[in-house]
Amino acid sequence: MSLVLPAYIQRDPDYYVTDFSEYMTGAQPHDWSKRWGAAHYTPTVETSSGSLSGKALRFNITVTGGLGFFSWDRVSPAADVEILARGRVITNPLNTINTFTRLGARGAGGVGSEMAYSALAFYHTSAGTDWRIQTNKNVSGISSIISGPTDGPSPTISSTGPSVWIWTRFRIQGSSISRKSWQHGASEPAFQDTISDASITAAGWVGDYVAEQQIHMRETDFFSVALRGKTASSSKR
Repeated sequence: MSLVLPAYIQRDPDYYVTDFSEYMTGAQPHDWSKRWGAAHYTPTVETSSGSLSGKALRFNITVTGGLGFFSWDRVSPAADVEILARGRVITNPLNTINTFTRLGARGAGGVGSEMAYSALAFYHTSAGTDWRIQTNKNVSGISSIISGPTDGPSPTISSTGPSVWIWTRFRIQGSSISRKSWQHGASEPAFQDTISDASITAAGWVGDYVAEQQIHMRETDFFSVALRGKTASSSKR
């Protein structure tokens, strides 16, 4: 009689993916943490029509001008990382500057000494396609733009959201920083920008960067991370 053993499923420890279906609604996800800027936004998982799983991580932005980092604590502090996420604004109508996605990496520090790189895609009425993309850094609490802003790719975004989902892929490898954003339903493009910056080299938090110029609500329904030079998955593993 032969012994039949169950299949062994190997999980690559360099990949992390969530569509937020595993989290309780109405509460902050249990393995995510506010690192700085806790007072100006509330992050909760909510039921979301049109999302991939029926749930999304919602950010209710109640104060403008602050800096916040909401880290995914399942991911160990990392230096070389790629993040892929999908988000949208659920304020209707969209205001002059509303963020669709803003991804953060190499996060560290405290209030007044914030450290992080971030890639963002945001609605903007003066853009030719009504949205823009850029890359920022915070070094010892000082924020600056290191790439962009440039207009997001076509088609033009309607101001009557919440309907438009935006994908952003953000990659940091050594001093090389790349990002791209595109509308859901369009083909994923090549990286739209790659720059070199060595201001922040240490491993740090990975997550959502919250720094908003206007009070609004946005949500993320997919968040994928890959470490050590790998490519973040576009599907839940």
